[in-house]
Amino acid sequence: MERMKRQPAVERRIREIRDSDIMVRILGTALEIREGDFILDDGEGQIPVIADPEKLSSIKEGHRVRVIGRIFKDPEAVLQGEIIQDMDKLDLDLYRSVRQLLG
Repeated sequence: MERMKRQPAVERRIREIRDSDIMVRILGTALEIREGDFILDDGEGQIPVIADPEKLSSIKEGHRVRVIGRIFKDPEAVLQGEIIQDMDKLDLDLYRSVRQLLG
């Protein structure tokens, strides 16, 4: 039986999400955290993120996070967070400079 290839997550801004995207990485601020979801705001757009409450337990409202997950249309885009990383200590200016250099 052939193993299914897993598509790597592409880094996106929320407004850059394409219909063809399956897995994405988005850096933003966690807002309105509830038991199984929150709003991710990247400064240019917002997207609802659904995740297991266990994955959300260490995330604090207003903190910068990176979410890696699958995009679903329901009918609007929803991100199912498979990995949620606290990035609040990230040097955002350095991150943006490196991202710009890498294209």
